[in-house]
Amino acid sequence: MFARLTTFLTIALALPSGAGAFEVSEAIRAELRPGWREPDGRYVAALQIELADGWKTYWRAPGEAGIPPSFNWAGSTNLAGVEFRWPSPEVFDLGGIAAIGYKHELTLPMVITPQGDGPVTLDAAVELGICSDICVPVSLRLSGRLDGAGAPDAGIRAALERGPRSAAAAGVGAV
Repeated sequence: MFARLTTFLTIALALPSGAGAFEVSEAIRAELRPGWREPDGRYVAALQIELADGWKTYWRAPGEAGIPPSFNWAGSTNLAGVEFRWPSPEVFDLGGIAAIGYKHELTLPMVITPQGDGPVTLDAAVELGICSDICVPVSLRLSGRLDGAGAPDAGIRAALERGPRSAAAAGVGAV
C-alpha cells in the first residue's frame, strides 16, 4: 500500500513590510502524488502544485524571465533516477518579456526508477520560482515512500497526455 506522501514547505519567505507583508505559503500548495508502479518496476508519481489566483510558476526552461525549477534527490533511498514528463506550458508576456510556465496548477509527472528491489523513499529539496506582481523563490521539502500498491491516478494520466512535447510541439518554439 502507498503510504500517504507528505509535503513540507521548508521556508515561507516574507516580503518586507513596505511591500505589503505576504507569506509565500498563502500562494502555493504542493504535494507528491504517489501514483502507481509499472510492470517494468518503475513508479509513476507526480509533483502537484496549486497556486493562488494570479500566481504562476515556471517550466523547465522559463524563457527570458523566470526561475527554472531544480530538484535535489540526495536524501532519497533506493532511487536510481527520476525522469520528468513536463506537460505543455503557456507563454506569458511579462511587460514585453516572454516567460514560459503554468497558471493555477501544475501536475508534473515523474517516472521513478528504483535502484533495487523494495520501496523507494523519496526525499527531495525543490527550488522554484512563483510570480504574481512580484517573483519569489520558494524552497519545498518533499518526502514520501513508494511501495507499488497504488492504482493509476486520473490526474497524473491527464498530465501525461499533455506531454512530454518538444518546445515546437508545445507551441513555444518561437520564444
